[in-house]
Amino acid sequence: MLALLTTPKIDRVAIFALLSSITTAAWMSATMSIDFDLEETRRKQNPQFYGFIPNGTRGKAVFIAIVFFDSLCNLVVRALACVLLSFKGSQFVAAVLGGEALLILGRKAFNGNLLYWIPFYGVISYLNTFFSRTIAKVISDWTFLARLRHPQEVGGASFLQGLSAQ
Repeated sequence: MLALLTTPKIDRVAIFALLSSITTAAWMSATMSIDFDLEETRRKQNPQFYGFIPNGTRGKAVFIAIVFFDSLCNLVVRALACVLLSFKGSQFVAAVLGGEALLILGRKAFNGNLLYWIPFYGVISYLNTFFSRTIAKVISDWTFLARLRHPQEVGGASFLQGLSAQ
């Protein structure tokens, strides 16, 4: 995207590559969200979290279209925001994205739910927490993956904060 915005000559192959990458990631996010939600065992185990997609064909189609469009727009806006921030310098982009991740980790620590659910102990537990939470945050921010809105992962407030940080 940076190359497309800074070069005077428009390359159709680069535009196609960018659009195909964004649409592929958006489609994967939408299908993962629908697959997780429609799985019967998840709906039985946690009906308050899974099961937000209607069972009818029309409801599923509307849901996947909405999530696909949301993910597509989210990817474009975040990528464009990073490109625009990069004009200030690559350190500025890293500081903003790193600051977002540290803010989420700080909020989870303040709320008392920082440690990840995998049963590790000691220093390994904190390393696992840092990497797992950061990866979930990055995936949630860049793909709009709806299942990461769960409180044990990124959570609703953190998910919305990632969207509003754009």
